[in-house]
Amino acid sequence: MGQDVANGIKSKIKAPLLWLLGIVLTAVITKAVEDHFQWSFFSPIISLLWAGVVDICEWLAQPVSFPLWFVALSILSLLGVLVTVFLTTGNETQKLKAAEAKIADLLNPKLPRLNDDQRRVLSAIASFIERQHYANFRELKETLGFSHIVTEGAIDVLRDEGLISWLHNHRGVYEAGLTARGRACILYPGFLTESQDNQVPQ
Repeated sequence: MGQDVANGIKSKIKAPLLWLLGIVLTAVITKAVEDHFQWSFFSPIISLLWAGVVDICEWLAQPVSFPLWFVALSILSLLGVLVTVFLTTGNETQKLKAAEAKIADLLNPKLPRLNDDQRRVLSAIASFIERQHYANFRELKETLGFSHIVTEGAIDVLRDEGLISWLHNHRGVYEAGLTARGRACILYPGFLTESQDNQVPQ
């Protein structure tokens, strides 16, 4: 992009320079020819062209007066455009970074750190749900062979991480279910180690 802009500027500057160089060379060659052959054919044409160039330069160099309010309004308008462009660019950059971060999270989700006991409890809850049954606390503890404290501690961590939720069944007993985050963890490849210990007996 920068190279294209530079080439465009060079091409715009190159054309007037070549045109001016052509005029100078033409004048020099014409003067040499006229002095040698005593001709004066090109001199009037060159003088006319030179007078035209001088007139254009004088017209461009003439002073132009503007009201003070017009100058101030022009400066403020320019500042406003620059600020708008700056803010728009900043907002777009922030949106782009946020989108890149979201894509990175989807490709490499930040999974919670769980120890082996917590993983086994989460896997057991998922296994019960696969059998279309929601396990209560006693069923989880007996299935895994954990003590009451270990099972309760693992469940507390899983709830704090937002991986499971406790639901009332029709008998008023709490049963463990998976949240959306918990299902994502279960389905993530390699998150849970497969073993016979974390499978619910048939």
